[in-house]
Amino acid sequence: MAKAPYEVSSAQLAALTAPARHDILDRLTAQGPMGASEIAAALGRQPTAIYHHLRQLEAVGLIEAVQRPGAPAEPGRPGLLYKAVDRVLVATEASRDPANRKVLARIAHAAAAQTARDFEIGLSSGARVMSGAARNHTFFRAVVAPSPERLARINALLEELEALALAPEPNPGPLMSLAWIAAPLDRAPRKPRKA
Repeated sequence: MAKAPYEVSSAQLAALTAPARHDILDRLTAQGPMGASEIAAALGRQPTAIYHHLRQLEAVGLIEAVQRPGAPAEPGRPGLLYKAVDRVLVATEASRDPANRKVLARIAHAAAAQTARDFEIGLSSGARVMSGAARNHTFFRAVVAPSPERLARINALLEELEALALAPEPNPGPLMSLAWIAAPLDRAPRKPRKA
C-alpha cells in the first residue's frame, strides 16, 4: 500500500508564501538532502541569503536539519544537511478551510511567478528541447468549458501526470520545472474600466 503524502497544515502554509522558501522546499523534495551552500548554488543565491528561510522552514516542521554523514559533530551549518519532511507534500485538508483562501492564493501566485522565471531561464538553456519525446520546455494555457465527462478525463490525466512526476526516479536526468493550475471561472465578469 502506498504511503499517504505529507499533509501541510494550516499553520505551515504561511511559510510557503515566500517564493524562496517554496523554491528551497521544491529543490529538497526533488533532489533530496542538501547542505546550505548546495541549496544556495542551486538557487543562484549566496548561502547567507537563505539561512533565514531555512530556519523558517525548519521552525514550522517542513524541513529537518540532520548531521552530514562523516562530518564532525560540532556546532555550525557546514556539517548539516537539510531534508524535506517528505518527498510529496499536499495541502488538501488546509485548502478546504475558507480561512486559508488568501494564503493559498499567495502561494499559487508565488508558484506561478517562479514557474514564469523558470520558463524564462529555459528560453536561454542549451538543454532546451521544444518538441518530441524529449521535450522539456513548453507553455500551454487555455480557457475551456469541459463537459463533466471531459473534466473527469482531464483530472484523471492530471492525477496520472502527478503520480508519474512524483514517483522515485532510479535514473534521474536534468531538473525541470513542471506546473499546472486549474481554477473555475464562474464569477461575474468585471465591469469595464473608465478611460
